[in-house]
Amino acid sequence: MGVICKLLLVLLSLVSIGIDIAIFFLLIRLIVMWRNISWLGKFNDIGKALVDSVAAKTGGFWFRVTEKQLSDRGKLLISLITLSLAQIMVSEAARFL
Repeated sequence: MGVICKLLLVLLSLVSIGIDIAIFFLLIRLIVMWRNISWLGKFNDIGKALVDSVAAKTGGFWFRVTEKQLSDRGKLLISLITLSLAQIMVSEAARFL
């Protein structure tokens, strides 16, 4: 395996870890919205900036495409689905290397 291929695999691994972190904090926010669990609130506070920015980007893109506003829960669910699909694409790309 060449050096370039190995570096590409490391990069894809880092992207995959970043997507996993974003999915984790999105799930935490969804759980906290559904049910108020005190110890999960701390995780929600930690990931607040990340989740808010991802949800805002998703909501903005959704509005440009459909001209309809999403609810907060809808933004989180669409973001979660999109990141899950991105995770699948990254893992499949790494398999081909």
